[in-house]
Amino acid sequence: MSKEVIKIFDAHFHIIDNKYHLQENNGYLPDLFTYQDYKNRTENLFIDSQGGAIISGSFQGNDLKYLEVLNEFKKDGKKDFRAIINLPIETDDKTILDLNEKGIVGVRFNIFRGNSTNIDDIINFSKKIYHLCNWHVEIQIDPKNVSEIINKLLEIPRLSIDHVGLKKEAIDSLYILAKNNVKIKASGLGRLDFEPIPILKNIYKINPFLLMFGTDLPSTRVDKEKIFSRTYIDLMLNNFSEEELKNIMYNNAYNWYINRK
Repeated sequence: MSKEVIKIFDAHFHIIDNKYHLQENNGYLPDLFTYQDYKNRTENLFIDSQGGAIISGSFQGNDLKYLEVLNEFKKDGKKDFRAIINLPIETDDKTILDLNEKGIVGVRFNIFRGNSTNIDDIINFSKKIYHLCNWHVEIQIDPKNVSEIINKLLEIPRLSIDHVGLKKEAIDSLYILAKNNVKIKASGLGRLDFEPIPILKNIYKINPFLLMFGTDLPSTRVDKEKIFSRTYIDLMLNNFSEEELKNIMYNNAYNWYINRK
């Protein structure tokens, strides 16, 4: 394992704390992974997370109280952490604007795992939150159906796709999305059923400002031997140039979540 400390903007991770609401999703309830767990894990992996995006998981439902954790990051001098939440599409404008002031910058829809929200409703809601406060939508897509809804996805004003599309059957659609400036997370690499580096290199060639690295900690539902480790950091370090790494590991996500461009 390389001991080089790498500065990242962590574009995808979860905090799971039983001080707050947790609910089973399809019979699954993850192990706890608190703020202190995240801090310890990244330090042990020689990762300097200077900013990041806390992602609400399906197991958190619409609970937002757990995002008090943003204050923990601030207490440690980490002001560049934001949150992406699950939010009902019926949410009123005032609530959205209030959430924006608290460090929330977007909404996540898990189409891959049981989200029943209609794609047209997602599009309409995405336009609403974009015009209100420049929020974006993050989607964990269903690889089997992405080609059928790709034109719909391109109607979303600001969009990112989780975990490199998850499955190899989504790759062709992923390239189309990349050519249309959709952000793609280089996260969840242990979830993939394909070798990620060639695909990530192709996406980088399409547009160097799309890929955003995320640890996906604590790697819920991932096989034990594929849980995020330093191996995935070293995989990036060994396959991309210094300039490319600056974009993928930090700049692209910083601009997306903090500068919101």
